[in-house]
Amino acid sequence: MHSAKSLSLTLAALLTLIVARAQVVAPDRKDWAYLGSVNVATTPYTLLCYKILQINNATDRYASVVQVSVQADANYFNEQATYEIRIDKHEGSPPRFDGLEIQCITGNPGAATFYIFNDAVWVRSTWQWGSIYWRTVGDFGNASPRVATTTSSTAVPVGALATTSNSGLKCDFDNNTFFKLPHVDPIGNLRINGIYTPSSGEDAPKLAVNGDITAKKVKVTQTGWADFVFDPAYALPALDTVETFIKRYRHLPEIPSAADVEKNGQDLGEMNRKLLQKIEELTLYIIDLKKENEAQSQAIRALQENSRKKK
Repeated sequence: MHSAKSLSLTLAALLTLIVARAQVVAPDRKDWAYLGSVNVATTPYTLLCYKILQINNATDRYASVVQVSVQADANYFNEQATYEIRIDKHEGSPPRFDGLEIQCITGNPGAATFYIFNDAVWVRSTWQWGSIYWRTVGDFGNASPRVATTTSSTAVPVGALATTSNSGLKCDFDNNTFFKLPHVDPIGNLRINGIYTPSSGEDAPKLAVNGDITAKKVKVTQTGWADFVFDPAYALPALDTVETFIKRYRHLPEIPSAADVEKNGQDLGEMNRKLLQKIEELTLYIIDLKKENEAQSQAIRALQENSRKKK
């Protein structure tokens, strides 16, 4: 009995050890390697472009994931980023990539510019004083698209099919199509092909979409609704005043002009409030007109009655 119990405990301990070892298997990731400095070492410290990926052999099969880390001046928080690049190519395809995708996985997406050709990729830092590193996450095909010998140049590569410096990019070389991908900017706002320029002085939107949005329902919270129009103290503008304004400015009072909307866009919540204000004002005008019409109708009926009595 004692021997059987000891054997059982021994087997349980061995099984636990096997499971524990299975949980700590090291992932197949290679260490970071130094690619080069972001700029030349002499004045005027020109930024360097590095060729990092290429078709090494027309019959190679690529299914590779490569990471590039651009580490510019560490004194400035937003001058660094790490990017992940996916390269696919079938061994039977022409001497070009079939697909390529670049995503910033951490840091500032604008820390570097990538120059994409159908058979090569170059990278250049946006800022000086630092280094660029790279590593292969995995080569799942039969070869690697990484360049065997590092190539750098102070000249920007000419003839790139696409570049990306502030968003991710998906390239379908089979169909010659390129798509910008959503990305998070340095202060945590989501951009879907959206561009924000801090020098414009505008508030950065939490979500910027440069394109159409399809939704079943959009809810905009709003304060200061337009029901103040129905307050007895509200001064309803005289219609002749409104007419004069329209003839002069070619739009309703308090409503932005076409030029303003084209330049600055429109706040949907604020525009709805303004439009409701105009509808409520129009309702008051109609009520006043109805009262005037009723008064005129009564006056006409009184005149007609007096005319019949005189006859």
